[in-house]
Amino acid sequence: MYFDLNIPVVGHLDRTSRDKLTLILHRLSQYDDKVVVALNYTLKKYSTTKLPELVAPVEYDNMKILRRITMDTDIVLEESVWETLASNYDLVALRTSDRAVFERACESNHIDIISLHCTERLEFTLDPMKVQRATQNGIYFELQYGPGIRDDKSRGFVYQLGHALISCQIPNHLVISSGAEIVSELRAPFDVYYFAKSFGLPNDLAKHPCWKNPESLVTSKAL
Repeated sequence: MYFDLNIPVVGHLDRTSRDKLTLILHRLSQYDDKVVVALNYTLKKYSTTKLPELVAPVEYDNMKILRRITMDTDIVLEESVWETLASNYDLVALRTSDRAVFERACESNHIDIISLHCTERLEFTLDPMKVQRATQNGIYFELQYGPGIRDDKSRGFVYQLGHALISCQIPNHLVISSGAEIVSELRAPFDVYYFAKSFGLPNDLAKHPCWKNPESLVTSKAL
């Protein structure tokens, strides 16, 4: 079983976007007998009138497709906003570079995933106690490998974030996703496994971020 909970999509798929997404889904369908993928729409400003339906352009018998929304914000949002998003999507995520927003999110009961920026240096130190508090609330932390493939500068930020997350001792709440915008940014399961090992995870735990951990998240939400 293989999981990729972050395949970026736009609200309206034009022909080019549709073709790119179709190629990505086709490649993912070849990775395992059962694959779970989340189409991820990123919203920078909350508005109930801007919530897309997220429909996949193609389906496969061995693939389950989830709908995810990520709020990319450095402003603290009311819990009612997260509750509304949770009622409209399978998975709700936050991306931020602000310490206060991050720490508030760790207390949320409606956020499933916290995904920190991989294209810039993390501007604050992760507080292990806050991170542990988030895991107690059922929140998972995402590390994307796609930005490191897309851009040499981002590669260093990906590894910085990876080491920061690993140091918080959350092996059961770390999810590795691709964030792939084109099919060439995808990596096979064994490549992701060795990517996880590069942060010092032992053999038995290095498999969890793209298999057991996302499976636990999806199962907990009865998806």
